Amino acid sequence: MSFYLFFPPGADAPPIAVYHFEHNVTWVAIGGDYDALLRSPRYERFQIPSLRQDRLGPQWLLLPFVWCPYAPTTILSDKDPVAPVLWKPDVMELQFDEGACRVKPERAGRMLECAKTFAEIGERLRTNTPLPFFLKDGVRIRPSNFDFRRIEEEGRPGQIIDRVHDFCVAALDHISFVAWYTLSFKGYEDALSPPQLEVVKLCQFDKRPKRGCLLNFLVDYTTVNLEQWIRHRVPVYYLFTEAMSYVDRFVRVRPDVLLDYRERAVAGATSEELIEHYRVNEPAVLAYDDFFQIRRPLAQSILTDSPIPIYDPKTAYSVQVCQGYRPYAARNPPLIKLLLPRYEAVSRGGQFPRVDIARWAPRAIDGGAAGDVFLMDRGLDDPTTTDDLFDEHTFDINSGWINNNYLTLRELFKPAFAPRPGESYSLDGSRVVFPAQADDWLKEYERELVARAVHEGKPRPREYQEYHDWEVGWGGEIEWVYEEVISGLTESSGTGRARGSTGATEDVEMSETSGSEEEEEYSTAPATRPPLEQRITDPVTGESAAAWRQPLSERIAARESITVRRGRQTRWEEESECGSSTPASSVASSGRVWQGTRRSASPVRSSRLADPGRVSSKLYSPDSKRWEALLEAFNPQLEELGQVLTAPRGTYVRDDVRRPRLDWDKDFVEKGFLQVHRWQDRVRLILYALFHRSLRTPIHFLDFVLEKGMKVTYLIARDPIPTMAQAGSREEPSTTLFTPLAGSSPTEVFRLWEAILSGPMWAKTHFPAFLQEGGTISYVVRHYARRYLDVAGAGVSAETRVYARNSRPLPAGKFGSDYFVVSDQAGETELAVIGGRVANQRDELNPYYVVPPTATFDSKGWDIGTGEWLTAEEEYLNEVIQRWRTGRETILRTQAQWNRHASDWAHHYKQRRPQEARKEALPMESECEQWCAKLEEAYGISLEYRKISDLAKPLTIKSLRQFR
Repeated sequence: MSFYLFFPPGADAPPIAVYHFEHNVTWVAIGGDYDALLRSPRYERFQIPSLRQDRLGPQWLLLPFVWCPYAPTTILSDKDPVAPVLWKPDVMELQFDEGACRVKPERAGRMLECAKTFAEIGERLRTNTPLPFFLKDGVRIRPSNFDFRRIEEEGRPGQIIDRVHDFCVAALDHISFVAWYTLSFKGYEDALSPPQLEVVKLCQFDKRPKRGCLLNFLVDYTTVNLEQWIRHRVPVYYLFTEAMSYVDRFVRVRPDVLLDYRERAVAGATSEELIEHYRVNEPAVLAYDDFFQIRRPLAQSILTDSPIPIYDPKTAYSVQVCQGYRPYAARNPPLIKLLLPRYEAVSRGGQFPRVDIARWAPRAIDGGAAGDVFLMDRGLDDPTTTDDLFDEHTFDINSGWINNNYLTLRELFKPAFAPRPGESYSLDGSRVVFPAQADDWLKEYERELVARAVHEGKPRPREYQEYHDWEVGWGGEIEWVYEEVISGLTESSGTGRARGSTGATEDVEMSETSGSEEEEEYSTAPATRPPLEQRITDPVTGESAAAWRQPLSERIAARESITVRRGRQTRWEEESECGSSTPASSVASSGRVWQGTRRSASPVRSSRLADPGRVSSKLYSPDSKRWEALLEAFNPQLEELGQVLTAPRGTYVRDDVRRPRLDWDKDFVEKGFLQVHRWQDRVRLILYALFHRSLRTPIHFLDFVLEKGMKVTYLIARDPIPTMAQAGSREEPSTTLFTPLAGSSPTEVFRLWEAILSGPMWAKTHFPAFLQEGGTISYVVRHYARRYLDVAGAGVSAETRVYARNSRPLPAGKFGSDYFVVSDQAGETELAVIGGRVANQRDELNPYYVVPPTATFDSKGWDIGTGEWLTAEEEYLNEVIQRWRTGRETILRTQAQWNRHASDWAHHYKQRRPQEARKEALPMESECEQWCAKLEEAYGISLEYRKISDLAKPLTIKSLRQFR
């Protein structure tokens, strides 16, 4: 067992520090200092392009610049060969001569000599190395290409200073390469001349302070080498996010584990004592033999005790040094004969046989491995190192033999064969994970990890229980990376498993313009987008990432014709686990939910929605003989309602687009009520409980209500009940008076409106009063009050009971006489300002609006969607606000005018996405009222007042009436 931070006896353990700059931003420094970390571009600033330039401080490790952490930062002495390029230029130190400016000749000469010396040393080292190790995609990997002669040119002072900076950065690139090479690989002395060896000796690369680098282990773990860096005194700075808490590999770099380990190591604990301690107290620390291994694929039988192939000159051989690295073709027979009996290998027959050798999976020789556990072979006592050729050398350029030390191997293969960030390769060389190319890929991937963990019910880490970021919905939008790695490896092992098996992915398109060709597309909020594998393409072939995981036979095969049935919108089949809250008698458990398949392709529905007002007067109970027949007639009606009133939904995960993540108070979830105002929403809440099986908890339902833009009221039980509660004190809501919007022009009104929404108008305890309004009001709050979303606590806490003064009893006929509740409601002036209402001097009853009011989306012209708040509503409002911001919108409209405007937008929207067109008219409010009465009678619950703790409980049908 080897642990990458086990220090040999007598070695100095580097200092470990943990810094919390703000909530959910935790930096860990191993051997680094606080000042260097503060000067570096931190995670949130890395998104700014101007801050990505190469500087002298710590930088992010990206792409092939694996030697950058070795750059020196300080001058050791007057004889330090690196000193000339560590000069920080100043205008007063430049030479001015007859209007011209330049670097002083003597200083420029020293800088030029220093740069040329290290450039020559680096070139000698690279030419002494086997060619494949400095080739990436067929291009030679070398330090920065810079014309050092430019340091002697004249120019303006600003140009000279910029030129000196670029010169120093390019020279330090050569110097850091020399430092990395000479510290990592033995035998470099044979390639250098005596003067060059003297320069390397004077540099003292092993002792001097180095720059270090900033890491995100989620994508950089394949290109780091913590063992080597700690041994070479290279500082390591990495960001530890909440997402890393849910990935098994990163338990060893968890801040509390690191600090605990260093304390024990400094106290003199032996390796055996440390292993025993973690085996008892933190067994996950020992789950990996090596930090870079992917643990789960190691259990595959194909890579455990695989047959030892016999060497055949006609067979092609490939070697994968580290998991996830690109394999390379091995053409050295003696080396292949040594590797075959020592490492697991997969043989592939056919017309062109090939053997893939897994250098990271040593065979269990002499009982060295138990079961499916691989002991990572460090190569320190390997027979291949006993040859005289490798006593003082890492490799031999003539024979192509490479030292078997695993740390040296990884360092040598890293420049040419390490995958790009977010990328991974299977044993057969196929790419199983798409590369990270978009700037926001890291954040999006971390949100997906957290969302998946929260969905699976994993507890939040202690340091993230109080503060956390919003999470994006999973829903198949980003594939589960490690499952992809497993599927790729199992496919390469010949198990016959289909490549790229993924969950259902929601077909969500990006927002588009409303029909005018000259209008650009903008968004004020993160809109839902296609899956990453559709957005990111291969930089070489241009194929989408989805095609990378398909076998060749599937890529060239003709697509099967897909029959689109008329008259019915095809729905997804929900992904869910066993043990759903859906009752056994419901249609959801019969396998017919959301599936539009039927025998006939005629446009006539197999069943149509019945008239809820035409039912028999007789009420049937479950013990009736006709009960089964009534259920068979009732379940299809629920399905028809679901088809018309609700949109399909995949696996539930919290989403920051339309559903802000709020901390619902535990007492409110247990004792609170939800008053649903619209008849259609009351029916939908029942349909969600029946068909959306991923909504498993009351909190899921509360979040879903926010996403769907329902108008509700949060009711909190008043406890203890006041003495005057029987009379029901009816005080005014806790509201704030606002001055009505007014301005000399529509543009001025919009700017005033945005200024108010961006100001201190939001109160923490009054926040839910706006969110529960739903529709446009909820949209505005979610987009302009984001900083309050994660601290509002939904306003359903003890604080709200103090500030919300109005109290009333619930209907005694349904809840008894003891339910007295309080609620907080928004005032008329508040809603007028937030909704962008402007007084109309000509017609007081017909005001103007900055943005479309909620009633616009209930108008006849808005004939897309299901009546819920979906992507189309978000895109429409995003476009309206962006048009105001760019000056293309200059008109305040009344509700009727907004209705016509929305109708035109919906018409163009349906032309671009015909599948979004409403297939049939929604049930009217009167019809939904009749359905509510029938459902209340059937399930024996109130649909207007729902107890929150009962939202996710199974629904049981208690009585039914027959449809006429």
